[in-house]
Amino acid sequence: NVRKDSVPPGDYTVSATIQTLDGCESNVAIRPVRVRAGAPQPITLRPRPCGSLVFTAEGVGRDEKPIVGVIWYSLESEDKAIPETPLPLAGPLVLTAGKWTLSLRMGGCPGFSGSYDVPAGQRVTVPKIRLLC
Repeated sequence: NVRKDSVPPGDYTVSATIQTLDGCESNVAIRPVRVRAGAPQPITLRPRPCGSLVFTAEGVGRDEKPIVGVIWYSLESEDKAIPETPLPLAGPLVLTAGKWTLSLRMGGCPGFSGSYDVPAGQRVTVPKIRLLC
């Protein structure tokens, strides 16, 4: 908790930052605040740490041979969604720590959906996902 009594009335932008993985978008919380004379202004900021997720996928036929095609992934948490993007990943995905649902699809194949806990400061590596076509 920080208490500052010498801020003159006016409009301000306040921020809180926590140290976490490079590329984390949730480690900074920013909020505009209007300070009025003689009135306390409680402010709550909730920056959140990140972890990372790595996965690969392939389409395979009933004969276990790879099928060539584009595999699309999307991710969703309780407060954020990452729209469909083609694989492969350029590198580990840096995500706000918490539970994420990964969805995969490839034309002509049944889709895949799985949930993964992404702990703060840690990398989760998912075993190769096989879409059976």
